Amino acid sequence: MNSLINLDQHVGNAFASHRTPVGIAIMRDITALGGHTVLTMIVLFTIGFLVAVRRRRTAAFVLLAVLGGIFFTEALKFLTGRPRPFLEDDELIAFRPDSPSFPSGHSALSAVVYLTIALLVAGRLEGRRIHVYLISWSLILAFLVGVSRLYLGVHYFTDVVAGWAGGFLWAIACRWVEDHWLAVRERSVAVDEGVEAYSG
Repeated sequence: MNSLINLDQHVGNAFASHRTPVGIAIMRDITALGGHTVLTMIVLFTIGFLVAVRRRRTAAFVLLAVLGGIFFTEALKFLTGRPRPFLEDDELIAFRPDSPSFPSGHSALSAVVYLTIALLVAGRLEGRRIHVYLISWSLILAFLVGVSRLYLGVHYFTDVVAGWAGGFLWAIACRWVEDHWLAVRERSVAVDEGVEAYSG
């Protein structure tokens, strides 16, 4: 336990020693990519698009996956109740939420949203390059959001790592469930069609 505390302090001090006004401004914009407002807009856009192309079940699945990720993250925060890192800079304090620190919600939810959407879209497109492109960018965005939380001093290193791990595992689990659900649904449709053909 002490080793993790020391690691958190070491990483926190390393980021603090490299903070600059320009860096804070850049990281403030990046951290917004993992905020509730931006993620909500992205999810609503995705759901609206899926509904428009008559993928209502996939749209419902995306919504349930995101809501489940939020519930999972908030439950962990409630159970741990870890205080946020101490900050003296008033500018940085403005970015520090009042919620518990562990795990990082920005890191977890950015991984859930970006990776879940990337995996769902990639699963419906052909070509390895497009798969690599979509998944790589989802990972990059989640990584940058987590780094921004460390740079702004609103989370410990272990908070961010836990957020990444939880978000990635949740997204992958949702993708597996969606694949399994789709396979079961396709088998059910095939059986129904076979019964209708036989009856005819």
